[in-house]
Amino acid sequence: MLLLILGCNGKAERAVDNFRADRRFTEAEVIIVSDQPDHPLPHRDDIVHVYGEPSKIAVLERAGAGRASAVLVLASQPRETRCDHESALIVTNLRRLNAEVSVVVEMVDSDNREHLAYAGATTMVNERYTIANLLVRSVQDAGVSDLICELLASEVGSEIYRAPVPADFVGLPYSSLARAAFAERRTVIGIAPHDGPAVLLTPDPERVLQERDDYFVVSQVPVT
Repeated sequence: MLLLILGCNGKAERAVDNFRADRRFTEAEVIIVSDQPDHPLPHRDDIVHVYGEPSKIAVLERAGAGRASAVLVLASQPRETRCDHESALIVTNLRRLNAEVSVVVEMVDSDNREHLAYAGATTMVNERYTIANLLVRSVQDAGVSDLICELLASEVGSEIYRAPVPADFVGLPYSSLARAAFAERRTVIGIAPHDGPAVLLTPDPERVLQERDDYFVVSQVPVT
């Protein structure tokens, strides 16, 4: 599988290492596209660098955008709101080559969420918003930051996985899936209903699971 990183900043190397630390993606090919003539991570011969403007169709084609399995768009200047507009252009042109791939965008200004979604971004992550909320939760409830960091880091402990609801549980209540997972030392924390909303945490235990629903589970091993 190919992880395509469009744009580059100080988060790129950590993102690659965390991605590959997940045993599902240990052998993933990684390509970074940036407008820097030299490789932004010259000590990493396991990461391919494609030089060029990430928003240009020809550059995206050279980087293999059409076969990418996952795309991460990084803000070139993580404090500059104009980067969101650059990211929107990148995503718009990327979608011309790959309509199905999951595209995660580092969003600088939350006010640009709708703009990026319209361009075709699957998920937008705002660093300042996320960190501010984490700081507050950590003040209010000690240990929250440690818990969240472990769940987000692939190297140690348990992680959060998303998987299709198993066929055996379609038509059964949410509580049935939660109990079965608990018996295997896994904790179901929510679902992604096929008809929305995107995420439903701790749903009604009697909610009936439907075909094409996904669920979120905390587990020490990958869940597929």
